[in-house]
Amino acid sequence: MKKFLYVLSIVLLLTFILFVIFRKQFDLLKELDLLKIELRDVNENEFDFTDFYILEDALDSIIDNGGYEDAKSIIDSLLNNGIKEEFKYSFYFRKGKILYLQSKYPEAIQYFNSAINSTQKLELESYFWRSFSLAKIGKCDEALEDYKFVNFHSLKYKDFEGELYEICDSL
Repeated sequence: MKKFLYVLSIVLLLTFILFVIFRKQFDLLKELDLLKIELRDVNENEFDFTDFYILEDALDSIIDNGGYEDAKSIIDSLLNNGIKEEFKYSFYFRKGKILYLQSKYPEAIQYFNSAINSTQKLELESYFWRSFSLAKIGKCDEALEDYKFVNFHSLKYKDFEGELYEICDSL
């Protein structure tokens, strides 16, 4: 009887673990499906700041959970189907981040450049991620220049300087 209860408790524990894992994936897929449905109705004139912030959060969730291809597809759809200019920088940035995470550094740099050039807003996150992309392809002087620019405007990223030097020193 003790052995049966022991095996049963292990089975229940494993079932619970699998439930937690698959629940997260299910929630992500559900969020992705809802996002795709909402995107079908995106019209440049109707897309406002509320939609923008909701979409940013949803994309960040998809990216954080490794749904790079799904997020890239959504971003491409937005950029190609009439999203207002004032919102494009955010989607260029997110596509650049995905490309960085996929080790596609030259492409990532292009999207970070687009994010920086498409807004009047100071886009420090794009400069930050571009600095690491530049470092990864051996352009350490440019990378350090971007990084210093970021740190001049914000101390939020100051703790990453050592990582940037490590990348440059390892090349």
